[in-house]
Amino acid sequence: MIAGFIYSIGRIPLLGPALRRLVRRHAEGSTTTIRFGGAAGLKWKCYSRFVSGYALGIYEPQMQEAIARELKPSQVFYDVGGNAGFFSLLAARIAGPSGKVFTFEPLPSNSDVVSEQIAVNSISNIELVKAAVGGTSGKAMLKPDGAATAVLAGGNGQSAVANDAMISVDVITLDDFIKDHRKPDLVKIDVEGFEAEVLDGASAMLRPDGPVLIIEIHHDEASRRVQKTLRDAGYRLADLAGEALPTGGPDVSRPSHVVAYPARHAVTAIAGAP
Repeated sequence: MIAGFIYSIGRIPLLGPALRRLVRRHAEGSTTTIRFGGAAGLKWKCYSRFVSGYALGIYEPQMQEAIARELKPSQVFYDVGGNAGFFSLLAARIAGPSGKVFTFEPLPSNSDVVSEQIAVNSISNIELVKAAVGGTSGKAMLKPDGAATAVLAGGNGQSAVANDAMISVDVITLDDFIKDHRKPDLVKIDVEGFEAEVLDGASAMLRPDGPVLIIEIHHDEASRRVQKTLRDAGYRLADLAGEALPTGGPDVSRPSHVVAYPARHAVTAIAGAP
């Protein structure tokens, strides 16, 4: 995949900074055309606080390939932790006009940009949900954790005491959301370490006929909880390439991503599955 090749070049000393400088020549808020990857040809609104790989189309090529492999036309994609909307654009193209993308992004500065990406591409099959996804529905404090990321306060051992930098946001569970919306066929979760809590609010969704999930894992405790929750629900776990993950043990390193297949996929979808 050419996006993966360009991504590899970007990791080479000197060449990586040169690619980033190329992207940052675009004026803040200007529009460019994505050059590589599954989103090639789509428009992109450029903001310097987001990773430069979005504008080039080379961000996380293995994730792009996994989404393209697992999502089919007319299906439904949940983008939990949409950031600037890159993977939502990719999924919207794959799902097509009869498919649907729901993008969950609670940080206002990010959700505003997602709205811009939808508008500049005249996309009609993405619905932006300006809320966090968690273990219970309600309200929570969102703590900015960088220029374009944030975490829910009180998760992962963080203090829940509010401060001036925090934002009050709505929190919904996936189980509550699917009561009134199309159920997902594929769910991508990237929530800066809060991934286990997202699954806590999705127990009814994690069924033998449930969706495939692609989850970015941010720390060891999240890895332990995520894998236990999914295995207890009957899911088979793989890496982004579809290779089955080992069942555990002290010498097993934490995966950067987990692809989880429900029982309906367990035999045929995972390369090397027992």
